[in-house]
Amino acid sequence: MTAGVALVWVAGWALAAQVFSRVISLLPDFAHDTVHLRKDAVAPLPPKSGLRIGIGHSIGGWWLAEQEAARDGLC
Repeated sequence: MTAGVALVWVAGWALAAQVFSRVISLLPDFAHDTVHLRKDAVAPLPPKSGLRIGIGHSIGGWWLAEQEAARDGLC
């Protein structure tokens, strides 16, 4: 069921994506990508490969909603 499904984790400005590491460790059946938002540099979304589910915290959720990739396979 989880084959080909990637969870994309995006934290807000004040937190690095490592804030999700404990939750990620509890979901070993999924592929995981993290995006780091920084005031001076924002990493792009990872390339699409199968179904991607975006999970954002704080401004990370807003950032995900604004991405063009959200209209191309990012749930």
